[in-house]
Amino acid sequence: MSFLLLSCIETESVICPSGRVCAPGLMCAVTQDICIETPCGDGITQADEACDDGNVMKGDGCNESCTSNETCGNGIQDPSEKCDDGNTVSGDGCSADCQSTEFCGNDYLDVAKQEKCDDGNTTSGDGCSADCQSTEFCGNNYLDVTKREKCDDGNTLSGDGCSEDCLSTEFCGNNYQDVAKQEKCDDGNSLGGDGCSADCRSTEFCGNDYLDGAAGEKCDDGNTLSRDGCSADCLSDETCGNGYPDLFKNEQCDDGNTSGGDGCSADCLSDETCGNDFPDPGEGCDDGNNSNDDGCNADCTNPENRCGNGLVDSGEECDDGNPIHTDHCLNTCKRARCGDGVIATQINPPEQCDDGGESSECDLDCTEARCGDLVVNGKANEECDHGVETPSCTAMCRVSHCGDGYSNPAAGEACDDGNADSCGTCSATCSQARTPTTAKGQLKAIPGNQFDDGETFVLDDGLSRPLTFVFTDVDDSEDTDDLKFIQNEGSAWDMADAIRDKINAQEPLAIEATLPGILGFTVVLRHTEQTALGNQRIIESVLNPNFSVEGMSEGRAGDCAQGIGCMGPEDCAPGLECTTTTTTTAKVCQQ
Repeated sequence: MSFLLLSCIETESVICPSGRVCAPGLMCAVTQDICIETPCGDGITQADEACDDGNVMKGDGCNESCTSNETCGNGIQDPSEKCDDGNTVSGDGCSADCQSTEFCGNDYLDVAKQEKCDDGNTTSGDGCSADCQSTEFCGNNYLDVTKREKCDDGNTLSGDGCSEDCLSTEFCGNNYQDVAKQEKCDDGNSLGGDGCSADCRSTEFCGNDYLDGAAGEKCDDGNTLSRDGCSADCLSDETCGNGYPDLFKNEQCDDGNTSGGDGCSADCLSDETCGNDFPDPGEGCDDGNNSNDDGCNADCTNPENRCGNGLVDSGEECDDGNPIHTDHCLNTCKRARCGDGVIATQINPPEQCDDGGESSECDLDCTEARCGDLVVNGKANEECDHGVETPSCTAMCRVSHCGDGYSNPAAGEACDDGNADSCGTCSATCSQARTPTTAKGQLKAIPGNQFDDGETFVLDDGLSRPLTFVFTDVDDSEDTDDLKFIQNEGSAWDMADAIRDKINAQEPLAIEATLPGILGFTVVLRHTEQTALGNQRIIESVLNPNFSVEGMSEGRAGDCAQGIGCMGPEDCAPGLECTTTTTTTAKVCQQ
């Protein structure tokens, strides 16, 4: 019977050890009970084979075509691998274990790409930032804007320029009360007179032991009692000549100086009217009435006394017997003094001005008011005066701080764009200027037949919603609001042309695409606005490693939001203007 069966088998057939009969042209696999057409599976590694384990099964150290020994780094992407670029080095687009294509949002922590996290998306605010560089906790030395951080200096300590919760850069006027900086309040400005002082150290009520000049206080001794050197309403230091009549001090008047002869005596105890029973300078007598023939004339003069006779009569401070009104003795027989309203040009040193007190043109020492004269003139809106520009006082005699819109070199400022945030043309510490530039990126195309149907890349201009571009094998695919289709056909040059044209056809996408010949089939992308908001990643799903992208980067300035201080339009985000508000002269970004 065996002889009869064998006689039915063609002479060129092969009988395997298992008894399987392989037809002519086929051969037996060594370790698998099948017939094979090629040498793959014969147990002998041929010149064109990477391995041969005697079977055509995958997952056992040699794949089914004998072209891969199924190890990472052999240049062949096996089913268990996400990529394989022929090495086991990370940082080149394929991780050392071939499990990651090394882009943020793939749910794989790529340490070689400096990723701090990767939760499988590119959305901030969920514990991992959109660029995978931050785990979004305060103190990690990364500014998480989505978490409303204003700063992050790598620690959770206050008092070092960044608060312990990273919500304040610890300067007065940022609408955050920094207790570590001894702030008592912070209403978002440094004006004073609005319930919070310009230095945020006072809530501006009388009796808090803090002198609130902007609230009109002249003193504050920590109580609301008079007769202790500060009046109950904090408007007087209870000295004569302060412009405030202190009744508890028996003052009858106070005209803001300690000069007599101007309607208020030098000691503020007389209104200098004849008949008040107070002998004022210039009066020969004052008996408390305006009658004659009682030893004192009705006009409080004695017949034998007169100013200008060269004799210092009763009631006169001086009498030089000349008609000159600008020397040391005035024509009223009063001694010339700063604040009497007479410009005494013939005294030493001569007065430059005298407005009867401080004015915007005249200092209290009767010298002409100017910024830099070392005299702080409040009527001229001076906040300080150090003679020269210093770290705390600008050349305009204003208190200096980063964000005031003035770049103070003495304070180490290199710039000041009107805010202390990290946006605009100047850093949050005013130490580094930023030249407005546009963001740039690029895509390198491949031939149309090397794209798989449905592969995508996403462009985000930072101003409008992202657009998804889809490579398709279908001829009549129609674009939607969110999906823009590109036909997979032609050479890499043709695909580069198609990509460029499709991008440039999109409105309102603020990204312009060009195809410079010197870069081959690389599509160069440039943001149409000078703004840091254009620095966005380009997310793509193309498996072919020859298709590559470089995300949008190098955009600077032009990113300050609504209500943030500014100095020019280059500080504000697109769509906003840098203009003054209706309540202050400060400029802010607004529509």
